[in-house]
Amino acid sequence: MTRFLTRPGLALGLGLLAASSLGPDALAGGKQASQPDILVVLWDTTRPDHLSPYGYERDTTPFLDDLMADGHRFDNVIAGGPWTLPSMASMFTGLYVHNHGVSSGIANESPMAIPPDRTTFAELLSGAGYRTVLVAGQWLHLKHGGFDRGWDIIHKGGMADPNTGHARMDDLTIQEIKAAPSDEPLLMMVHTLDPHSPYQPHPTHDLWRDDALSEVYIGTKDNGQFDNFIVVNEANQGTRTISDDEMQFLVNAYDGELHQNDARLRKIWETWKAERGDDAIVIVTADHGEAFGEHGDNVIFHERPYDVILRIPLLMRGPGIPNGSTDLTVSNIDILPTLADLAGVQAPEVNGRSLVPVMSGEDTEPSVVAGFSQWAQAPAFFRTDDVKWIDYRVGASNVLYLLGKDPGESDNLASTMETLFQNVQASFEKFLEDHAIEAAPVESKTLNDDELQALRALGYVE
Repeated sequence: MTRFLTRPGLALGLGLLAASSLGPDALAGGKQASQPDILVVLWDTTRPDHLSPYGYERDTTPFLDDLMADGHRFDNVIAGGPWTLPSMASMFTGLYVHNHGVSSGIANESPMAIPPDRTTFAELLSGAGYRTVLVAGQWLHLKHGGFDRGWDIIHKGGMADPNTGHARMDDLTIQEIKAAPSDEPLLMMVHTLDPHSPYQPHPTHDLWRDDALSEVYIGTKDNGQFDNFIVVNEANQGTRTISDDEMQFLVNAYDGELHQNDARLRKIWETWKAERGDDAIVIVTADHGEAFGEHGDNVIFHERPYDVILRIPLLMRGPGIPNGSTDLTVSNIDILPTLADLAGVQAPEVNGRSLVPVMSGEDTEPSVVAGFSQWAQAPAFFRTDDVKWIDYRVGASNVLYLLGKDPGESDNLASTMETLFQNVQASFEKFLEDHAIEAAPVESKTLNDDELQALRALGYVE
């Protein structure tokens, strides 16, 4: 059961840290009082409504609930894009997709990347004297995107396998916590691929498995590993029906992977607390959510910008973070300026905002999120608290939802309210113009045959 307060924006009178509090000695090394340690945990494909702190009926993440008992929960967080690359680029840079440009992994067999003159949060904090460490369980479609910039140490890829990779990833994370000098501020980011298809929790955590249900697995490509395997495109295009039993099996396994993540986080935090104390800023979030039958054209997986896919968790605890919860709509583009604020560092030009004034109740303006994806019918989307607009630029019907009346996005009004659709489209285009931030061009790179073949195996390249 969650122990969060339910009033949004509860303030405890904790002021934000001024940028001027970062003294010049920080750049020369040595931990300053205004430089808290920071642990950023990103779980892939995680729906907030399947986590214990968000009131889920299953106790999938009891440790996360305990860890964040005195922290802050954001109840309406919208990702910058409907899958990993655009969303993570927004998180790393604080920019909307049309400014960072990473709407897909590949364009004309050249990887999309964060512009060279745009600052990532790792670069920002590294420049302020932080030791920066990234441990990423999956790296293949991130390796050319600029996500490696600003990290002193990177352990990347080869750690997604549930039998061997998880233990290796956790061991490396613990190793880096123990190796970090105590007199330097530490920024560590841990990115686990789970919970992610095909959903294979360890039996210890497969608590909701029901052998009476049809065992099934999903993914973008069938490599022959499983007897009953559903290819995502076949399900979402209607050529393969998922039975109720199969869908329940998938949900049960998904929840098991969340329970597994929770146990892994407990082990990491226990080491961190023993080595560095418990006064670090901890942020737990995700890149996107997951669909489980809510929409007929995105039955499973994460392709289209529906709210079940755009909504992500965001939980924070540590110095400068008041206990409570916030119902105001925010976005993961706000993570970089929030980290800058909490660390006493001047943020670069971004589209996001610090969430410190949001948590105190000073800032009450809901976020508007606009984005693109070059994947799955190439949707452009525009989301306010009142409306969701999706323009599929390749072979799909457009979408218009009035979210105030239809939060479940079940009544598509695009064809019956054409004038409103066009008006929202005009608002979308003006929004992009009003929030444009110029960036330097990205140098084109060519992937080798092995890299292209590996991406094809994952379904990211045709």
